[in-house]
Amino acid sequence: MRPKMGQEESELHSNPRVQVIRASEAKSRPLADERGTLQPIPLPDSHSEIDVHVISLKAGSRDGPFHYHSTAENLYYVLEGTLRLRLAGGDVEASAGDAVWIPAGLAHGVSVGSSPARLLEVYWPAPADYVVVPES
Repeated sequence: MRPKMGQEESELHSNPRVQVIRASEAKSRPLADERGTLQPIPLPDSHSEIDVHVISLKAGSRDGPFHYHSTAENLYYVLEGTLRLRLAGGDVEASAGDAVWIPAGLAHGVSVGSSPARLLEVYWPAPADYVVVPES
């Protein structure tokens, strides 16, 4: 972030609204079926309506459960690799640099192929429920 005209860089660093979040210091957790890991990005308590995390998926891992969030919108930003998103109504592919917005209530699931993938995932409002849709 560049300082505004006449603003010293030290002023920016002392601004209580600006925070550097050391996400790597938060404890990651494994995903079900050894698909990969979820690394939370701990936001300040004043932003509890947003859930942000990085998901790392292993190459060749199982498909994620087909599910939806009844009130939360979902955004995936692909950092590395390629994802196949199963969506109610059809599949889409997203690669590094692509963003996918999923409205509340739309069933979806994520899978990867023979290469690993990493994505930034954002839910709002949080906490998001997780309703698994039985596949026929």
